[in-house]
Amino acid sequence: MSDSLTAQAMKAFCQSSVGDLPNGPLSAKITTTQPVVVAVNQVHDPTDQGVSYSGFQFATTTVVLPWTAKAYQKGGRTWNGGLRVQNAGTSSTNVTVDFYNQNGEHQVSYSLGWIDPGRSAGLYVPDVSDLPNGLHSAVVTADQPIVAVGSGVCSSGCDGDTQFSYNGINR
Repeated sequence: MSDSLTAQAMKAFCQSSVGDLPNGPLSAKITTTQPVVVAVNQVHDPTDQGVSYSGFQFATTTVVLPWTAKAYQKGGRTWNGGLRVQNAGTSSTNVTVDFYNQNGEHQVSYSLGWIDPGRSAGLYVPDVSDLPNGLHSAVVTADQPIVAVGSGVCSSGCDGDTQFSYNGINR
């Protein structure tokens, strides 16, 4: 898809209104000759809360996600996390996620497998069976440049904000 914007202009794209986009999770790469600012909004259902994150981060072979959770309980709420990784490189790459506890101790390594260029893969942290319940950080590594987004969702005892997303930190 190609489009042009004049200086200081704004344009919104909705997955459901762009005819050639499939339903389901997508990843995107924006190429531009001028600086742009991008925000990504996700709504799971018209009556559900949405989540937003800035769309830009520089691709690198190591991305840190400082907050991810598996059945993490705080204030009567239970939180679970997830992540999505996109291969921004030119070749397929094997992506590994290393999880650390709050004391910085390595807990477990998890492979997302091979991701083709321009494609992405996701992981719901509770699906990592060897990872103990609690709050963790994750370091995502690959041989090709990647970008990553972390997320959290309140699954019980929820009141107020119940979900969020954030860009990973490039290292």
